[in-house]
Amino acid sequence: MQITTHMQLIGTDLPASSNQFFTYLLTLIHLEPFNVDDLSYKNLNLDRDLEPLSYNFDQMGYITYFSIINLACSAYWFLYFPAVLLLVFLLGKIPQKWKKIAKFIKNLRQRVLPNTPIIFLNETYIMICTSFFLNCLYFKFDTYGNISCSLFTILLGGISISFPIYVAAFYYYHFEKIGKDEVFTGRWCKLVEELNF
Repeated sequence: MQITTHMQLIGTDLPASSNQFFTYLLTLIHLEPFNVDDLSYKNLNLDRDLEPLSYNFDQMGYITYFSIINLACSAYWFLYFPAVLLLVFLLGKIPQKWKKIAKFIKNLRQRVLPNTPIIFLNETYIMICTSFFLNCLYFKFDTYGNISCSLFTILLGGISISFPIYVAAFYYYHFEKIGKDEVFTGRWCKLVEELNF
């Protein structure tokens, strides 16, 4: 779905109804339950007058060069998820005598945490790559906001490169376990369920 919606970035002539459809579809992909652009512009003191790269990029929701703005709510996931990891780590110190809570935490650590980044990156990978390349065109370290966006862009670049390598290495080293080891398959279900083994 990401590839389909991003096709109009290459400048293909599409009917107006198709543009509206893809714009609506992108709002679903962007995972934006509420608008955080004003919050990001205000807190980071970013330049609101910076124009988008082109009309097509603007229509697709890439309204500026700033990666934090273009990723919208998804950008804040990079703050929330480490906080959740820390919380789960601290909850892991709960005494084992509280069996129900300990069992819940164990399930959270073995099934939910490994799959959450996979789900997020699967759904937003092309957006992350596009936001990374756009911000590379406006890579500055002159203000607090530009420094924040540039450092965030470096993080996105690392993810853009490392995620496909990680997935390829995962399949290479664990191919024999897929579909045979139920514990392994359950833990990494979002990486293996679509292989139909």
